[in-house]
Amino acid sequence: MTARTGKLLELYGADVLAKAVADVLVCGLHDPGALALRCEQARRAAGAPMPVVLQLGAHVPDCDVTPHDLGKYDRPRSAP
Repeated sequence: MTARTGKLLELYGADVLAKAVADVLVCGLHDPGALALRCEQARRAAGAPMPVVLQLGAHVPDCDVTPHDLGKYDRPRSAP
């Protein structure tokens, strides 16, 4: 339960988790699934993006990507 709660803290943040804990306790629950559900409901209500932890392997170099103009991809379609 501690590990799952720690993961929710990592994904949703302290504010969302604290409110979810308060809500779950008011309901008399102690289930990590109920806690996760409350966190997800708060995320959706706020319109926040889905939390995703992305862990890349050690073989993937950390580098910056230089953006470029994507306009050249917008070619007019030729008539069939």
